[in-house]
Amino acid sequence: RKNDHDSIFIIDTDGNNQRQVFETKNGYHIIHPSFSPDGKKVIFNQYGSSGISKLYEVNIDGTGLKDFDLYIYNPCYSADGQYIYGYDMGEILKINIGDYKKTTLGKLPSQSFEVKFSPDCKKILFIGLQGKDAMVSPYNYQIYLADIDGSNTNKLTNDSGAKHQPTFTQDGSQIIFIHNTVIKIMGITGNDIKEIVAQ
Repeated sequence: RKNDHDSIFIIDTDGNNQRQVFETKNGYHIIHPSFSPDGKKVIFNQYGSSGISKLYEVNIDGTGLKDFDLYIYNPCYSADGQYIYGYDMGEILKINIGDYKKTTLGKLPSQSFEVKFSPDCKKILFIGLQGKDAMVSPYNYQIYLADIDGSNTNKLTNDSGAKHQPTFTQDGSQIIFIHNTVIKIMGITGNDIKEIVAQ
């Protein structure tokens, strides 16, 4: 961030060749950038003082900025690059990049937050307060895994303490998350939880 502007940068995996892709103006902010499958484009959410987040796409050289005029969060591309998946107001959405047509795939339960899609966009992670968890404590968030349409929901954690920012590893086989102030990793079924580092 510079002068109340947010920027998207990319960098090579060896830490070299950092370059700027896009910079906001007029105090707008960027969240949830994600590469296209071929690595040539980036989708992201941009929001201003209203807090309303819109969906954009830009080439990695900074050209071709596209405003989808759609309000979805945590976007990711399908494996073939023809669709964008996202989440808004409890609905799981699929967007056709060609004509911007929006399809609702399903819904997540109320009290679902921090939604993340798997690398292949077939699974969804989220934290939430479901059933008895909501009755025990308003801070007893657990991590859940569901299919892309919100079905087959499975609770992956079942202990006390706040969980935040669950994220798939690049190959989709494990999940990294924060438990209270400790960064942990676990298997895709909630097995083999290990501590990585305490913040």
